Amino acid sequence: MAFCRFVPVTQKKCVLPRYPENGSYIVISDTKAGPGDAFDDLSLIGYTSNEYFALEIVYLVCVRGAWSPKILKRVPRPIVPWNQWINQQASPNTNTNLECCKLPPYPEHGMYVVAGDASAKPGDERVSATLEYACHGHSV
Repeated sequence: MAFCRFVPVTQKKCVLPRYPENGSYIVISDTKAGPGDAFDDLSLIGYTSNEYFALEIVYLVCVRGAWSPKILKRVPRPIVPWNQWINQQASPNTNTNLECCKLPPYPEHGMYVVAGDASAKPGDERVSATLEYACHGHSV
């Protein structure tokens, strides 16, 4: 009878990277985790904005040091005709008394990001905002 010889598996850690320049991320199982923290495995939601996308949301999974990203959503930046932008800037009838909305608190089992404004957080005021929600361990 032959016996199998078990070879120990190398335990590489999943080390959280620096926050992206125009965004952030949140670890699903530990919302207080940040850059440099290490885990055996983890899942996180990252969000960024850049010159092409007002918002990009990525779901990342790391197991024993190997990362696997999945893009969940990309919101392209709106294209405003140049002459329309100039007319809005020059119009004397532009209403400068815009009312702001206060961003709501994060949901109990989730978070949100504001499209085009990765640094926005609950309580911030915006003239308008599009929120993208993510839930932790619960289905919507």
